[in-house]
Amino acid sequence: MNTPPAASYGIWHYASEQGPAAPAEWQSLERIVNQYETDLDVQFQAGAVLYKRASLDGNHKEAKRWLTRLRDWEQLTRNPMYTAWLKQLGEMEIEAKPDNKPFEKKGWTISCFGKMRFVQGSTELIGLKWKRKKALELFAYLLIQPGLSAAKEQVMEALLGPPNLLKMSNQLYVIVHQLKQTLRQELNIDPGVFVRDGWIRLNEDLLYSKELDQFYALIQTGDRLWESDRAISLELYEQAVQMYGPFLPEVRYTDWIHEYRERMDGRQAVILQKLANHALEQKQFERAAQYLRRKVELFPLEEDGYRELVRLLHHAGDKKEARRWTKKWEKVRSAESIVAPEEESHAYKG
Repeated sequence: MNTPPAASYGIWHYASEQGPAAPAEWQSLERIVNQYETDLDVQFQAGAVLYKRASLDGNHKEAKRWLTRLRDWEQLTRNPMYTAWLKQLGEMEIEAKPDNKPFEKKGWTISCFGKMRFVQGSTELIGLKWKRKKALELFAYLLIQPGLSAAKEQVMEALLGPPNLLKMSNQLYVIVHQLKQTLRQELNIDPGVFVRDGWIRLNEDLLYSKELDQFYALIQTGDRLWESDRAISLELYEQAVQMYGPFLPEVRYTDWIHEYRERMDGRQAVILQKLANHALEQKQFERAAQYLRRKVELFPLEEDGYRELVRLLHHAGDKKEARRWTKKWEKVRSAESIVAPEEESHAYKG
């Protein structure tokens, strides 16, 4: 049996060996899940705990939902550690009570790279009529949270700014009501959002978003296999690069979405650099340049990206394209009033 990482061993220990936890332990688990929202190992083990909890409580519908998600993660990553964990968990509680009815998804799958899209079978909706901008922001904020849920105080701080608890609480309930109306009228989902026990939660039975899970799983598995299986790692990175795009562009001018996009752009930039470096090692100069162009597009105000791309183009003998990107940087620098250090004045000369 593979041993889980030490940082999250406590989660797995409870899931595999212990009985129901006290409320304080569940709160501790929620803090860990929020703190490590991009760590698939932690998210997988937290899902195992929630699966186990639902099984012990006799909530077979909830247990089946978590088991489906765990299987999806395991199949996506083909991680032998996840396979071992699933086997150790055991599936007797679910498998002993099979549904007589075939499983049919009646909800909507959400895509959030590029314009937000809602898909149900052959139906695709783009550009929902949100009651208010804050209703859209609440929906987007919950969409990026583990379990599509967040504590009420956390949501108020992110969406409404400096604390005025009474006023903010009233505002939040108005926003939740507007979001419920939008989901009911646009997607025929009722209820689409819950407020319960101090938490706000999207209806996971009717709303599904796997893109973020897939994106982070591809990168994390690629990182893990980089030394041991370079070919598979490169393939996973390539899939993540192709999947990526502007994240929820409908949501604007909010600090939390700006910070989240910056983190995602940073992760994307790292794998683009690794793919470019590998292409250079193979003397695939055009392929390397493609990756570096995409990296520059992510961070168009950073000179280092232009410099690296131009040097590669010079090395590959593409002087025309090198001059084009040099001029592009000069325009950016002029428009943004960026002053280049004197010692870098000859950086783009071939």
